[in-house]
Amino acid sequence: MTHHTLTTTLTLPNDATQEVTVTYTHHRGYPPTLTDPGEPESVEIQSVEPDVPIECWDVLAVECWEDYAGYVADAAEYRARIREDYDD
Repeated sequence: MTHHTLTTTLTLPNDATQEVTVTYTHHRGYPPTLTDPGEPESVEIQSVEPDVPIECWDVLAVECWEDYAGYVADAAEYRARIREDYDD
């Protein structure tokens, strides 16, 4: 489980926009075993500052997934660059 923070601009139900900071947790999930049904990978919003209506959280969850995907891509790029530097 890893904790991440994302700052984004959100369009509220009244069509106003607001900058919010979202703290979320990424859960890696795991495959099923003979004794455990397993769990899919997920993100869980821990907090949103300032408060926004709960119906906006689905949009924020999608943004959290996109943010996490960017984090994973950056980490993969970093590892590849380190391997290249090590090979030289």
